[in-house]
Amino acid sequence: MTPTFQGEVLMRRWSDSSTQGVQVTFALPDASDLEPLKAKTGKRFACVLVEIADDETPVSTAATDIPDSGNPKKGGEWAKLAGMWCADPDFWTWLNYERGFGGRASSPDAAAIAVKELCGIASRVELDHDAAALRRFNENVRRPFMKFMQARGIRK
Repeated sequence: MTPTFQGEVLMRRWSDSSTQGVQVTFALPDASDLEPLKAKTGKRFACVLVEIADDETPVSTAATDIPDSGNPKKGGEWAKLAGMWCADPDFWTWLNYERGFGGRASSPDAAAIAVKELCGIASRVELDHDAAALRRFNENVRRPFMKFMQARGIRK
């Protein structure tokens, strides 16, 4: 069996809506990787996704990998989402003009400071380990930013 696509992808976003259903969007490494998929709209695919770390090794999801009190905590999906958004100029625009940062949030580092301020946290890692921090992130950042993007028809 020859795979239609085999390679690394970057998860860009996920959504769950009553009109579009559950969706995940991935970025392919190169435009040429899209060619074999273009004529496949509506086709079904079997898919296996394994998260990989920066060193190209698989990230284990075993329960035993959850850090205990003696190990430093690592960021998970929420910290990664916040980090990805902090690098996005559309997010900076939202922070500056919709959340009142008035131009101060114009870089990834400045956006990270703004997110920490809005969520009352010292590190984005807390989003994956503190339920109250995640609730504040969802209320103060994720939902309002998603509405901002949808209202402007911006899809990434």
